[in-house]
Amino acid sequence: MKETLISGINLGVKSNFFSIQVELNKKNLNILRYLYQNGLINSYSILKSNKKISLFFSYYYDKKPILYVKKISKSGRKIYVSWKTLKNWLVYKNHYLILSTDQGIFNNREAISRKLGGELLFLIKC
Repeated sequence: MKETLISGINLGVKSNFFSIQVELNKKNLNILRYLYQNGLINSYSILKSNKKISLFFSYYYDKKPILYVKKISKSGRKIYVSWKTLKNWLVYKNHYLILSTDQGIFNNREAISRKLGGELLFLIKC
C-alpha cells in the first residue's frame, strides 16, 4: 500500500507511532522541513537506498504536537487562495492552514503577513 504523507501522519499520530516512512519527493521534503522548523515533528531522515523519508514524531509528556491533518487540495481539485481571502477565513488559534507559495511553504499567518497567496495543501490541528 502506498502511504501518502497526510495519511501517514494521521495514522502515526492516532496509533502513537514513533516514526513512519513516506515517499521521497520534493514536495514531501519541503513540507517535512516546514514541520520540523516549526517544532511539529522531532526530525526526519532521507533513506536514499529505498527512496523513502523517515519521519520521527515528537511527544512531550504524552502530549502530541499534531492532533490531526486534513488534506484540502487534491490531485484532481487544487484550491488556490489569495492573501486577502485568507484574511477573511476564521481559523482557530490551534489550527494552521499550510500553503505552498512561489516563495516556499508557509502557514496562513505567515502568508498573510508576507501578503502571499498559493495552493492550500492541508489543515493541521495542534
